[in-house]
Amino acid sequence: MEQKQELNKMNIAIVVAAFNRPESLKRLLASISQAEYNGNPVTLVISIDYQNSDRHAETVTIARNFEWMFGDKLIIEHQRNLGLKKHILSCGRLTANYPAIIMLEDDLLVSRQYYDYTRQMLEKYASDEHIAGISLYAPLWVSIFGKPGRPFIPDSSAYDAYFIQCAQSWGQCWTAGMWDNFYEWFLQHDMKLVPDPEIPGEVTRWPESSWLKYYICYVVKTNKYFVQPYISLTTNFGDIGTHTDIVNSSGQTPLQNGKMQYRKPEFSEAVRYDVFFERMDLPASPDIISSDICVDLYGAKRNITKKRYWLTMDCAPYKIVSSYGLYLRPHERNAILNIQGNDIFLYDTNEQGQAPKKNNPDMTKLWYDYKIISFKNSLKIFLYNLKGRLLHSIKERLK
Repeated sequence: MEQKQELNKMNIAIVVAAFNRPESLKRLLASISQAEYNGNPVTLVISIDYQNSDRHAETVTIARNFEWMFGDKLIIEHQRNLGLKKHILSCGRLTANYPAIIMLEDDLLVSRQYYDYTRQMLEKYASDEHIAGISLYAPLWVSIFGKPGRPFIPDSSAYDAYFIQCAQSWGQCWTAGMWDNFYEWFLQHDMKLVPDPEIPGEVTRWPESSWLKYYICYVVKTNKYFVQPYISLTTNFGDIGTHTDIVNSSGQTPLQNGKMQYRKPEFSEAVRYDVFFERMDLPASPDIISSDICVDLYGAKRNITKKRYWLTMDCAPYKIVSSYGLYLRPHERNAILNIQGNDIFLYDTNEQGQAPKKNNPDMTKLWYDYKIISFKNSLKIFLYNLKGRLLHSIKERLK
């Protein structure tokens, strides 16, 4: 009760990171001003990275003219260009001035309930050593394996949140303690990330302008989690920016629109996923300890850590302990409920066997993931992505 009373007095600051996207900033600030704050004093900080351009001047003007009715407004106008990583790191260090901050990049839009959700989650997890951050965004796609991503559906539970060993950048909350623990780790590991079987390869290959890859590695290496809502409190417009050359709406997700009293799980009760978006503690077989199974339904792990049992859709030359169909959503439910079929295999890698033969296994996954799409639309998507890749390649060569 004492902690809840302290949190009710807490000034959870909103920190907006803006750079050269005046229309995006205007849209985000409008959504922030329409949210519910229940009488709490709320400080708004708008941090603007520098560029000598008309769009930068317009961004500054929008920030200065924005009327904030819920508390203090502070504008930080950087006098030199920091770049995305240093800019976000500077925003994170604002936790030295506030007990917690909600970090929002400028191409987001928030639900009216985003602040209430964050307060409720802080009541439960502000001092939990398992938690490295509180996400406001609920992903519909696995985006850390490169593009295109695959759909992600977290398994439901008796609660309104689950845990994942992957940091979030599209709306997140850090307490001072959460940020301090990360930043201390970051100072020891900056510029030292190398390929690691515990981290998706795409993450370590992200450019040095990425701060997120360090936070993801920190979460994995310290065995911490982000709290994730089942229904999102932010959505992403994918506006053109530092890491995006074309507008991409794939980050759009449904928003929580009604006020909720969130049901928050204890750590031992929560549905949990690892950094590969694979289910942890999966009860795939009553005779096998879950920690002995490499759950690899997205196929990004390849069982590099050499666990004895491997749950995958790959056809591999090992003894098949069990096989399952690919029907239920989320896909791990097929193994949990023992849905018979020949699409998912639980192998014992200690014993050789005949690799199963399947007709067009990739097509099975495509139909499962994307339902149906016409050839004409497939061609449009291909050409759109090809254009984006070419533009990115040209931009990199011109640097």
